[in-house]
Amino acid sequence: MSRFLVVPAFVVLLGAGAPSLHGQQSLASQLEDLLLFGDCGGRLCLLLDPLNNHSDHYTGDASAAGDLVIGFLKGAIGLSLGNLPFASANSGTLLTVEGGNLVQTEVSAGPFYAERALTLGKGRLFLGANVSGVALSEVRGIATDDLRFTFTHVDDNQVLGDRDVENDLINVNMTLDLSLIAASFMLAYGVTDRIDLSLQLPVVRASLDASSQGFIDENTPGSGNHRFFDTGGSVSGVSRITGTKTGVGDIGVRLKANAYSGRNFELGLLADARLPTGSEDDFLGAGGSSFRALGLASGRMGTFAPHLNLGIARISGTAPRTSFLSAIGFDMLLGSSTTLAGDILANLEMSESELTIPGPATFNAGRSTTIPRINVPDQKDHLVDASIGLKILAAEGVRIALNSLVPLSSGGMYGNMLWTLGVEVLR
Repeated sequence: MSRFLVVPAFVVLLGAGAPSLHGQQSLASQLEDLLLFGDCGGRLCLLLDPLNNHSDHYTGDASAAGDLVIGFLKGAIGLSLGNLPFASANSGTLLTVEGGNLVQTEVSAGPFYAERALTLGKGRLFLGANVSGVALSEVRGIATDDLRFTFTHVDDNQVLGDRDVENDLINVNMTLDLSLIAASFMLAYGVTDRIDLSLQLPVVRASLDASSQGFIDENTPGSGNHRFFDTGGSVSGVSRITGTKTGVGDIGVRLKANAYSGRNFELGLLADARLPTGSEDDFLGAGGSSFRALGLASGRMGTFAPHLNLGIARISGTAPRTSFLSAIGFDMLLGSSTTLAGDILANLEMSESELTIPGPATFNAGRSTTIPRINVPDQKDHLVDASIGLKILAAEGVRIALNSLVPLSSGGMYGNMLWTLGVEVLR
């Protein structure tokens, strides 16, 4: 099944008023329902036994470990939203000063998500619109249609597993399908010959379709101590959620300055910020502000133009992180009207990960046994992607942009490919 989506921008905008299938309930709050298997109003929802009160024996683990599971999923989605790339604004023109005169030279159209040190030029206006789509299909290398969680029985006397009933497990298999489509509109203006100011406005559509199935793994089959809350009192239960939300994402602002510009080499600086204007609960935004600062270097060797970006980023919100940023790549002219651009983009986590998963459960009776509560590994979320695309001159000052972004690492939550289709206008 295809793991990516690309649609025209007007489809995204027309869907802005479409109601969620769960009314006003946010997508994040619907994730809670994936751990609800009945009508009791609480997690897991086991059948009440008036004699032994077995329904309470998993409450503690369902609360503590369940909070970490749901919090991890929300944080991983927020991290993905916070790292959706900000398209670059490039003029395809080199401005240099020779003999006291400003000289303009046509060059390639520049990279997609990395940056050259070249600026637009005073008074020049860049307008861009693009649509990107991705279905998040893996989290830390584990397919999102194969997420597994385990909840354990309460320990009655500090030796978990010394009673048969304490060895009963509740296993939950979850399938999570979250698709994101973003229509982004960008405006950049050359304040001076060496300074550009940019604004990006994204409209995001998040579609969630997820299900879970809980199983009671009985140590003594047929004992009947633990059952899900339904008419028959079964050892399995099913939950499903669907919903769609559309709205403004996290607005971005950017300042780029050219510090040095020669005939074949430039240096520059870039600073940008993303404001938490998108709803974190509806998976439209990261839930916090983010800031980046980068040093830029770019050059030319004939029609081949390499570039290097190095910097640092800080993201606040549910899963704050500090990371080292790098981008190394090239853009080059293929004939007179087509630019090929490629990059390796890295976002390497420097701080301790705030995306916490529940630790394993240890059964101490007899031979000690450790059981993981989640099949997702505990690791830092380093993000490395490969970007490749084309910019095609369609008319004077108008370019069509096509790009794909492919993950090379297993950090965070990601899809097999993020596609972008856009148009750029330079005036």
